[in-house]
Amino acid sequence: MISLEQKKAAIRRFHEEGPNTGTVFYDLLAPNYIGHLASGQQMNGPEAFKQYASVMLAAFPDIHVTIGEIIGEGDILACRITFTGTHTGDFMSIPPTNKKIDITEALFVRFEGDKIAEEWQYLNHLAMFQQLGISPPTL
Repeated sequence: MISLEQKKAAIRRFHEEGPNTGTVFYDLLAPNYIGHLASGQQMNGPEAFKQYASVMLAAFPDIHVTIGEIIGEGDILACRITFTGTHTGDFMSIPPTNKKIDITEALFVRFEGDKIAEEWQYLNHLAMFQQLGISPPTL
């Protein structure tokens, strides 16, 4: 069993160091990884996360990720993440706007042993759409 500090370090490595260096540390994901995106979509397995990361990097090639606080207990941790970047590629069917975004996300991470097994993303899509200068999709 890994310590809370080791889990925090794994989150920082995966979600901060990885995107900021253009590296994805797939060794930190459990084979049965599930990612619940704020859009309502779900990623199943490390390969699905790899595809998601490539979409994000294509849309925001200068993406920079900063992790604020990480708190948790047992196998579940929560953290505050800030994304900045310039929208120069297609994203969510939105053509490039060349506008910068600065978005905050809440992320809950569940570990199985020393691997990230499941994540829940809560992102302020309205703020993102406003910063991109577009109207949010209607339901």
